Amino acid sequence: MNTEKMSNSLSDDIRMILLNESGNALQFRNNSGSGDFDFSTLAYGVYFLRAELPGCTSALVRIEITQDKPVVNVVMTYTGTRLLGINDNQPLIEGLNIYPNPVTDQLTLSIVSRKDATILMTICDLTGRNLASETYDLSTGINTLLINTARLEPGILILKITSDDGTNMVRKVIKSQ
Repeated sequence: MNTEKMSNSLSDDIRMILLNESGNALQFRNNSGSGDFDFSTLAYGVYFLRAELPGCTSALVRIEITQDKPVVNVVMTYTGTRLLGINDNQPLIEGLNIYPNPVTDQLTLSIVSRKDATILMTICDLTGRNLASETYDLSTGINTLLINTARLEPGILILKITSDDGTNMVRKVIKSQ
């Protein structure tokens, strides 16, 4: 954690949360005064890290621990009101546009993908109840997906796209009559 321009008391308030691939919290650690944190007893696998600091948003950083790479160093930097993960890997999805919004019968998703990949598209209501879920294969470049929304009840919906690399994109969609 890069805390060079933060006071020590502020960097002490940063909590690192370790999540599994499903997004469930596994552990948390408070940072030391120097901004360091350690999750040293993890099994091989894919995990996600998120920094938590009141009043700030945080990037979700994907890490993978393997036999060939049993130690992973994560660098995060504080900019304005955001804690950003510094990652050599670019996110799989470069852009997501949805239209029309509000929608009646068919929602169009325009997704720009850096490479061939698979995504999971989920639509939930505001209580988190899953209303629709579908897996799609993307090709490199612009992809257009048509989602049938005719059977969904009117109201505010949450559209979530999860890519192979753990990138999550969330958008609000209004379903009208």
